[in-house]
Amino acid sequence: MYQLHQSVPAPDISAPVQNLDQPLPGATLSGETTVSGWAFDDVMVSKVEIMIDGVVDGAADYGQPRPDVAQAYPNFSPVNVGFTYSFTTIKFSNGPHVLTIRSTDTSNNFALSPGVMVTVAN
Repeated sequence: MYQLHQSVPAPDISAPVQNLDQPLPGATLSGETTVSGWAFDDVMVSKVEIMIDGVVDGAADYGQPRPDVAQAYPNFSPVNVGFTYSFTTIKFSNGPHVLTIRSTDTSNNFALSPGVMVTVAN
């Protein structure tokens, strides 16, 4: 019984930690714009999604080097926690939109960033 208890892993209940670096709040976007930032988890991030007005636009390219994040969180963050996403404004109407990121870990815990207000100008 003791060995069985030792072999059962603790459940992962922690959501990822994340940050949206670009675009900045209030930015005006046109054409193709890069959305970037970082996300890490106590186990592993499985995906980072970019959302516009609460709807998923697509999945970011995750796993890029971010040594600055690893330095800021030395006990938690591996180096390859950066993400980028090529946001195409032509799919959206001109005017204000809310951009958010949703990071999900391998246990389906997720974090939703505060919305960043941007303006699309096609």
